[in-house]
Amino acid sequence: MDNKYTGFAVLTQTCDLARRNNEACKSSYINVAVVRPLEHVLLTFLDKCCHRDRLAPGVYLSTGKNAATSFLERLLDQNEQSMGLFYLHPDGEADVLVPSVIMLQVSVALRAAEHYETIVNARTGRLRVEFRNKLGWLLGNLYARVPTRDFGEEVRNAIIKDLLSPAAQQSWGPQWISKKNLKKMQASTAKPWAELAPQDLRDLLQKHQAPPAQNAAIERVEATVRSVIPDISDDQVKHIARTLRNDLKFEAAFK
Repeated sequence: MDNKYTGFAVLTQTCDLARRNNEACKSSYINVAVVRPLEHVLLTFLDKCCHRDRLAPGVYLSTGKNAATSFLERLLDQNEQSMGLFYLHPDGEADVLVPSVIMLQVSVALRAAEHYETIVNARTGRLRVEFRNKLGWLLGNLYARVPTRDFGEEVRNAIIKDLLSPAAQQSWGPQWISKKNLKKMQASTAKPWAELAPQDLRDLLQKHQAPPAQNAAIERVEATVRSVIPDISDDQVKHIARTLRNDLKFEAAFK
């Protein structure tokens, strides 16, 4: 199996795979789709939804972040139909170790007579009923629109924040730059961005990124809290600052 795939999802309906009276299953073929970690394919998806703001591989105008956020909201709520994606949240028992996606458009049909037992023995988990229904609907409108349980705004926003604002050491993450800083950056180098090494491009972006206004605001909040509540602990102040940095509404107020 190609290492870029962390698993496969069976797409054939369960009723067609059931064995009755020790006979072969009804379906002659078992359709499976590939599963990949979201971090490995995120930039590919962002290239599609942020194509108007794409400057170079992994680099986008800040104006494209709204489109990226909308895409991830659809993905997490299992409503990303156009790209044929189904989100899998980490679940150790099902051997899903990181946020992943089933890529419904990348599938293969296997002969049931030859591969049925292998697939059954390799199974590590299954979707809940409502998510199986939603997966079926995404595959071919086999079912009416089925409501699924959302993550909740706080959890969903935290996931989106982590995916769109990864730590510096996570080289797979997207980079954002404002139009104002873009002009300064373009004037600083004559070499095409596509010819720059990834780390050189990242360093160039970092050099021309203006300190976010929300960082200055958070620093003022920290100073004010310490002044008003002198006996507050450092951990509590850090928790307040961390909460503000992960608050998308707080960030949006500075745009």
